[in-house]
Amino acid sequence: MQNFKSSSFAEQLAKKHFGISAVAKALPGFEDSNFRLKTNDGKTYILKISHPDSNALNLEMQNAAMIHLAKQNLSLTLPQIISNSAGEITTILKDADGKKRTLRLLAWVEGRMFSNVNPHTDELLKSLGQASGLLCKGLENFNHEGAERTFQWDGSQLPWVKEHLDKFQNSEQKEIVEYFLQLFESQVVVNFSKLRKSVIHNDLNDFNVVVNDDVNPRISGVIDFGDAIYSQLINDLAVTLSYSMMNKQDPLASALPVIKGFHEQYPLEEKELEVLFPSIAARLLISVTASAQNRIKEPDNEYLFVSERPAWDLLKKMKDIPPQLAHYAFRTVCGWEACPKNRLFKNWCESNKNEFIEVVKLQNKQIGLFDLSVGSLDLGHNEDFEDTPKFQKKINHLLDEKSIDFGIGGYAESRPVYTTDAYLVEGNDGPQWRTVHLGLDIWGAAGTPVFAAFDGTVHSFQDNAGDRNYGPTIILEHRFEEH
Repeated sequence: MQNFKSSSFAEQLAKKHFGISAVAKALPGFEDSNFRLKTNDGKTYILKISHPDSNALNLEMQNAAMIHLAKQNLSLTLPQIISNSAGEITTILKDADGKKRTLRLLAWVEGRMFSNVNPHTDELLKSLGQASGLLCKGLENFNHEGAERTFQWDGSQLPWVKEHLDKFQNSEQKEIVEYFLQLFESQVVVNFSKLRKSVIHNDLNDFNVVVNDDVNPRISGVIDFGDAIYSQLINDLAVTLSYSMMNKQDPLASALPVIKGFHEQYPLEEKELEVLFPSIAARLLISVTASAQNRIKEPDNEYLFVSERPAWDLLKKMKDIPPQLAHYAFRTVCGWEACPKNRLFKNWCESNKNEFIEVVKLQNKQIGLFDLSVGSLDLGHNEDFEDTPKFQKKINHLLDEKSIDFGIGGYAESRPVYTTDAYLVEGNDGPQWRTVHLGLDIWGAAGTPVFAAFDGTVHSFQDNAGDRNYGPTIILEHRFEEH
């Protein structure tokens, strides 16, 4: 009796159509029924039986993509198609309802699933980006009509998610979805025509990426081309990042080595990096929406929900990351200046330098430099920087001792104050402490007038009370015209 989910039936099919005697083990799958076959002499294969509603043209495209990539001599192990006893790469079966099923046999790609590897070191993440870049490079000249399709897992077709807002469980989830939908429409949709397109793998998730057994592991192979599609090239990197950033304390930091690895293998364009952050979120929105749909359709299929919780967790963390900060971090790791308008700003400053006024009037004042770095002779013992009131007394004492009106603290100075637990954060590799002071300090007497360098508006004012916070803070906004 036919049972396309049965291991014993898979063994019968392998014997009948490929002449292989093997023990079959069922594997999880989204659409296909998948089985690992292992022979007595140690050879391993994967047998795939398509869903009766599978698109035949899409299966042809998958086969063509794997055959194409096999000729590219990539430094990745990819599934190789094995012909049946009749010399054909597909075998057409009919189930009890008379519906067609496509049978395929592929060589097994040895290694560990990315999901089973811990920790995810920067080198491993970089090799993940390199794998994605290699695949995009290998597919850049590949075309197939089966890749041009309407497909919910294509990040560029994200707007379909709008129709399912009612399926989300609470207001926080709806707010997150609406936030990233708006970001996608304002930053990605308007740039569609400026983004490169090609056939992409589109599904480098934790279960489709294979890692070798080296002491310092690297990505060694990629499987499952079922989601391959003709789309914006950047979507392949976005998909890869959407999974590799999951379950990370600092998802933005974990994204950087992946992007660096991709860029080394397949150089990105500036416009692609501009849309990358909202494109990552787009994949996550598709994932959580699909999970919401599947809870109604197939509530017992746990494989369909494997990424739901970590996807929501990542979306929540990403909502707290300013999109421009992510964009600038991505640019930096690609070797570009962080802010693309920085040169314009510098030119504007140079042209208008005579218009600036001093923030603090230092003319005819006694000025001294304060060394507050690690090992400073000015700073003294720990109590002088760990306790805020004592630190203030120390600063006042230095002003008197040096007989100066103003003390200047150094920018980018490594200071011991940041080694205290007040600055402890959990990073991807454990606890971390800030080390560098990102500001130029001017210490003087209370009541000293402070001026704006040039005309602007008050962006915000707040007393940031609390231990080691900024205290009363005014942030000014200045605008300059581009020329």
